[in-house]
Amino acid sequence: MRLSFMLLLLFTFTFSGIGQKRVLIEKFTSVFCGNCPNSALVVKDLLEQYPGTIWVNHHKPTHWMDYYFDNDQSDVLWDASGTAGTPSGMIDRRSNGNGLAFYTGAWSALVAEQVNAPYYANLSVGEVSYNSVSRRYTFTVTAEFDEAPPTGDYRLSVIMLEDSVVGGYGFGFDQSSYYNEVEGHPLQGLGNPIDGYKQLNVARAILDGPWGTAGVIPESPEVGTVYSQEYHYYVPGEYDSRQFKVVALIAHHNADDVNDRQVLNATEARMSDFGLTITDTETPVVDDQWMKIYPNPTSDWLQLEFAKIPASAQLLNSQGQLIRTLQVNELSHTLSVTDLPKGLYFLQLTLDGQLLNRKVLVE
Repeated sequence: MRLSFMLLLLFTFTFSGIGQKRVLIEKFTSVFCGNCPNSALVVKDLLEQYPGTIWVNHHKPTHWMDYYFDNDQSDVLWDASGTAGTPSGMIDRRSNGNGLAFYTGAWSALVAEQVNAPYYANLSVGEVSYNSVSRRYTFTVTAEFDEAPPTGDYRLSVIMLEDSVVGGYGFGFDQSSYYNEVEGHPLQGLGNPIDGYKQLNVARAILDGPWGTAGVIPESPEVGTVYSQEYHYYVPGEYDSRQFKVVALIAHHNADDVNDRQVLNATEARMSDFGLTITDTETPVVDDQWMKIYPNPTSDWLQLEFAKIPASAQLLNSQGQLIRTLQVNELSHTLSVTDLPKGLYFLQLTLDGQLLNRKVLVE
């Protein structure tokens, strides 16, 4: 196995929002939404007007097809937001009493108000490492309060973003646009749909569930005390590890009222800025000459056939989290999936200096 496969780097410098309120814009979008490219320009303008503002794109769930850009945790936020369509967005998950999401015209005023809102705590991301064999990021999020907030349930939340995603071309990838023929508009002439449109800041997973990690921060946080949590994220083979960001936030959590879950503060960090060598063990590939899987979809078992015995074999869930490590000692291997919930999984192999990845659907 080549040295690059054994690469595991650890860097200790951190990214934080110390002494600064950073507003979180969580935009609900979709490739099928013709107004969404224009709303992305609106967000870009807000980021320029209010430096430090953070942008996350949650793609609207599309249950009638396997939609490349959405994820299960963002789907929960979509359902909870009360929004009727896209583009819409949550600004620090602030509520108007009827829901968390607002349409584009309201974003500017809400961001302007939230810039001056009490934030109580500062967040940082540090101790970041990347294992190129398992494609696992490990990092620590810390929160330190410089002012005591009201007593309550506070949660850390981590959103994993993949930036500048194209993913493919054609239906389900090309971005609809109503502005192709609008004279003088920045999107004029780019097409409808826009081929090869780069989706920015795509939420790929929210670690520990859609509302974050409970139990890290006490109900009455102490000023000056540092609260921290280590996180792990396995990057699925079809995603580009080099384009990942972490958005960390702290939010009040009322278990009985979704309209009372406002974000206090947030921070973001691009993984490539930590000085990591993120090679993805070259480019992950899918190649039937090395591996065959059947039946797929399945409900009880999978038969795996290999051209050579793989150096490693892992089963990951749709969030990139490790579900099972397989002990493969022969060219044929039977894998039981009867204990797995229904959904999409990834079988990831290391074989002949390459990472091979295949989708597995459990029904």
